[in-house]
Amino acid sequence: MISLLKRLMHSQGEPPSVLPEAELNGYIDLAVKQFDSRLSAIPGYRKKLRGPVETALLYLQSLIQQIPGPIEVSKSAYGADPRVHAYFGSLDQIEHLFSHSRDFRDFSKMPASFELSHGYALMVMSRQEKRRPGHALNEDRLQREVMQDVVVFSEHSLAVPGMSDQNTRHELRTRKFKLLVAEAEKRVARQTERKADLQRQRIQLQIELKDRSAEQDSAAAPADGTTQSRATLTRQLEDTETAIDQASQTLKTINDYLDLLIEVLANPSECCVLRLQNDCLNRANVKVDRESGHEIPYAEMHFGELVHNLVIVRYPLSELVEQSSIANLVHTVYGN
Repeated sequence: MISLLKRLMHSQGEPPSVLPEAELNGYIDLAVKQFDSRLSAIPGYRKKLRGPVETALLYLQSLIQQIPGPIEVSKSAYGADPRVHAYFGSLDQIEHLFSHSRDFRDFSKMPASFELSHGYALMVMSRQEKRRPGHALNEDRLQREVMQDVVVFSEHSLAVPGMSDQNTRHELRTRKFKLLVAEAEKRVARQTERKADLQRQRIQLQIELKDRSAEQDSAAAPADGTTQSRATLTRQLEDTETAIDQASQTLKTINDYLDLLIEVLANPSECCVLRLQNDCLNRANVKVDRESGHEIPYAEMHFGELVHNLVIVRYPLSELVEQSSIANLVHTVYGN
């Protein structure tokens, strides 16, 4: 009965989309323009891309909605919110990050931002865990030289500033979608590079075989091992020719390029994974048990070989300054 219902539903055409049709078409156009504009010449290319594009967008959306935040990052929050205190080593770091982020400053200067109290952004961080000796309280007794695990967040940067956290998340989805399309581009490049490597290998083997033949014909050439070397080179050349033939069977037509793009977009989890993380830290960023510290959340996003630690933050636009204390110090020390 279930299979019959599935067939009946399929026979009625495409299932209704969760996303607006105009939005889907916009992302289809974006993918085609970025990957290979020739795809638009294929009859029915939109229908073929519709499902994979929607799959990619819904998957990315589900991941991005899990990123913690928005977390208020401000002067008052640094002292009151353990999360902000854990992310930053000082108030000066917060001031410098937001006031000297080109993207965030450009956003704050947009007319649409003039009436806003806060700006939102994705905060990207590096996370390191270090083991070092420190002090610990054990049953009212202070112990020295106790090995402790300390978490350090550094290399902060801001991306996709917006008027709300949902605005930032939406723009982040678009950026990650472009990265998926870029992954399809990389696969084409790798395939092209592999074919070029095989062709160079074939030329090299042909040259070596020619040299072996010349040595065999020469009276001065050593007889031992020459026949075996030629046989080995011949087998290697045959294997290379076979590999070239196999590689040439892929990406032969523009339809093959469309199939590759569909494969990447239909399987976004092969490229992008998000893991929610929590460190339980005390005020010195030392890892402790739940009763002794606070949960410090962040999302660990893996995209290919890239790994980023992410949270969504909001910052009072009134706290932006023209030049941060850190920048003033650098100018004083190194300036003319």
